[in-house]
Amino acid sequence: MRIFNKSGATLSTFTFNSLWSGAGTGTSCDTANQGDPTVIYDPATGRFVIADFSWSNIQNGPYYECVAVSKTTDPITGGWWLYAIRADDATHPWLPDYPKMGIWRNGLYMGTNMFDCTNATCSAATYSGTRAYAFNMAKMVSGTALTANDVQVVDMGTSRFTVLPANYRGTLPPSGRSAFFVGVSQSVYAWEVFQFNVNFVTPASSTFTGPTNVSQTTYSLAAATSPVPSPGIAIETLRDRMMMQVQYRNISGVESIWVNHTTGTTSAITPIGIQWAQINVSGGTVITTPVQQQIFNNSADGLNRFMGALAVDRSGNMAIGYSVASSSVAPDIRYAGRLAGDVLGTLPQSEVTMLPSVTRSVQTTYSRWGDYSSMSVDPVDDCTFWYTTEYYPAQGTNWTTRVGSFKFPGCLAPTAASVPVSGRVITSRGAGVRGASVVLTDDLGNARTVLTSSFGNYSFEDVEAGRTYTVTVSSKRYLFSPRIVTVGDAIEDLDFIAQ
Repeated sequence: MRIFNKSGATLSTFTFNSLWSGAGTGTSCDTANQGDPTVIYDPATGRFVIADFSWSNIQNGPYYECVAVSKTTDPITGGWWLYAIRADDATHPWLPDYPKMGIWRNGLYMGTNMFDCTNATCSAATYSGTRAYAFNMAKMVSGTALTANDVQVVDMGTSRFTVLPANYRGTLPPSGRSAFFVGVSQSVYAWEVFQFNVNFVTPASSTFTGPTNVSQTTYSLAAATSPVPSPGIAIETLRDRMMMQVQYRNISGVESIWVNHTTGTTSAITPIGIQWAQINVSGGTVITTPVQQQIFNNSADGLNRFMGALAVDRSGNMAIGYSVASSSVAPDIRYAGRLAGDVLGTLPQSEVTMLPSVTRSVQTTYSRWGDYSSMSVDPVDDCTFWYTTEYYPAQGTNWTTRVGSFKFPGCLAPTAASVPVSGRVITSRGAGVRGASVVLTDDLGNARTVLTSSFGNYSFEDVEAGRTYTVTVSSKRYLFSPRIVTVGDAIEDLDFIAQ
């Protein structure tokens, strides 16, 4: 792991094993971290989450997801809360492959593909189905031990593969809104949308519903590999799955999830391209026809595009990054995009390489080209895109990480409008906490304080929109984790639950 500042300077370098050294969980997370790492940021609390999977015996397990949550908004010096979460169970003793995470307003969610590793290498494992998980993030940001109620799991069977959780950015999803999971149907041309409504107090009340099928443009299954220049080995396109992350955006009350995966054209397996779509989920209702969609291959220019990742800024502009390769082009990193006002189903903002004048080479030993890449939007301005992926600077087995940033001129600057911010302060059982002190501090250090009512309600009027605030709650009887929130529109449900 390596943490950089935005200028590219290294601030911290460590391994998962060194991070977990001395954790004392009594699990393989302490000493045997195995890979498939993910990093995610929670904009509501300002916390960072890093995770990978672990086992001591790949054949027999048990298997864990090793989740580290920053104790503060500073991942360099603030320390980490460490959670070794059992990802399999006695009835389902399977390896949780391809774990992908998403942040929602009430929790941390994860999807995995489960494999029964009956042989020593797991190279011929039996696919055993996909799983959805929900973790109680309110407890994880405070270091509180997780109970059985705080880790909820749904098995979706073997008819689905790589079902990913939505990851919100910008305006919080409305209170009570179910978390979305999305996969690609294995039997029809459709995105499969599920909804996970989790109750961490009463798990019996939790529901997992779906799928709702959202139509896709028909396509041919992409070629399994893309050629690269000699003497390289053709690299895998991961044509069989969703690509991270499923992105959720609520812009002026219109709720959308944005998705992508690798395909061929409507009639051929090449050129390999990326099918992306915007799905309207306003009010929690999944509209079965996409707002827009496209199979993007840059007008079939002869290059293959795969390993996509997309994100959407505060103005509704979308960018998607990906790998590019062909028999004459060594693997490149590129991105394309669209402004919110562009013709639907198009990416007219010109394709750009992130490796201008950089000598690239090919791998000659392995066919795997990573597993995923990551596109995200900077929470500070909600406009700057950050893309992270890999390339080869020289022949051999020396993948190199590339991180780049850009923004579209159409991203609107934060406005100076004034909006209300309100919510409730409650116990873990939902009872209002009376007389709690709620402090709203802006990014310049200016603070305002209110006390909660007898039912735990509080409200701030005339909060300047377009700025980031820290909200803290103090009470004689209860502890509460602070929250960091960027205010765009009025917020009516910024709730705090006692630890």
